[in-house]
Amino acid sequence: MRTRNKKQLKEKKGDVSTGAKILFTLVVLAALFVIGAYIYGKMNNSATEVVDEYVRNFTARNPSRVFRTLNLKNTRFITADNLDKLLKDVAEYDKITSYSLVKLDESDDVCHYQVKYMVGRQESDFSQILTLKKTDESYLLFFKKWSIDSADLVASKVSISVPLGAELTVDGVKLTSDSIRKKSQKMQDYELGDVFMGEHEYEIRLDGFDPYQGKFALEAKDYLDEPVVTVNTNKFVPDEGIKTVLKNLTARIIPKIYEDLLQRRSFDFLATEVAIEERCKDGLMKRYDRMREDHVDTRTHLTYVDFEGFKSKVRSTISEDDCYALKVTTKADYISTSTVVTDEVPVIKRMRGRLSVSSIFHYSNGQWWLYDSDAFGRFVDYIKE
Repeated sequence: MRTRNKKQLKEKKGDVSTGAKILFTLVVLAALFVIGAYIYGKMNNSATEVVDEYVRNFTARNPSRVFRTLNLKNTRFITADNLDKLLKDVAEYDKITSYSLVKLDESDDVCHYQVKYMVGRQESDFSQILTLKKTDESYLLFFKKWSIDSADLVASKVSISVPLGAELTVDGVKLTSDSIRKKSQKMQDYELGDVFMGEHEYEIRLDGFDPYQGKFALEAKDYLDEPVVTVNTNKFVPDEGIKTVLKNLTARIIPKIYEDLLQRRSFDFLATEVAIEERCKDGLMKRYDRMREDHVDTRTHLTYVDFEGFKSKVRSTISEDDCYALKVTTKADYISTSTVVTDEVPVIKRMRGRLSVSSIFHYSNGQWWLYDSDAFGRFVDYIKE
């Protein structure tokens, strides 16, 4: 009986010893794993490794990998292709052949490196101070990833202000209506969001006008949605279709004014034949009536005027209201016929002349309206005695 107990005791002691060995082995393996992971993480996720990867991709002219190294996120204007264009513009990185890298300082969460580039045997004018920061993204559960701060490449909250109803294209990207963030009576602001620094091109299209192109330069800063470019309608040139419409309209209105004057028709009658902006009618009516008093309802007066042709130029002008405004400058040759009364004897006399007038038209509610014209006041010459 005692012998069997001793045997069982030995077996129990053997079981405890084996379990302890297994546990000890697992602890050692876990420790080795943690140490190995730490060493691996330090070697493969160090700030130096991130910078090395960046400059290797930079000198290899691989914009997609540089884009990834900079931890950039794709948007309408923040793309690998646009980064490629930027680096060619500011760094001429397609010419760079080698580089040198120096660590300037380092803390637990931030460090700086200076990179100088070579073009053949010459040092490039372009160099960089790279700022690296630890992100919130974990690596192997224990480590925070290092990332290059790309803030010095990106302009944020960029917008452009254009006339109401205009379409905007920036760097070949046409912005949709959902990019419009602000509207006034005359203007609307397109939100571009984040855009790489540097020079950019834009085109604005507005019905009735030739396309307007321009360029603008961005710094790496927050523009706070204040427009970096504002283009008013006075920057636009009317297209040939609109020019023709307004030239023909002017050529019809000027003879109509004289026809109604000489027929002693009222201004209200004229307003049924010519589209006159409502708020301008009172002022134009006073000038119309004054012309009739001075040149028609008199003993010696204008009897007839024959216009021989109109030559007009059309250009944009500034409007104080919410309308698109165009100014039409017109010259017309004419023969005026007047009745000259001398000693109670009427005599018909004729003369040649040239009339120059300027008219302003506003576009609203689908048509052009006469806003003002010095045809109401600048009268044709005729023989008075």
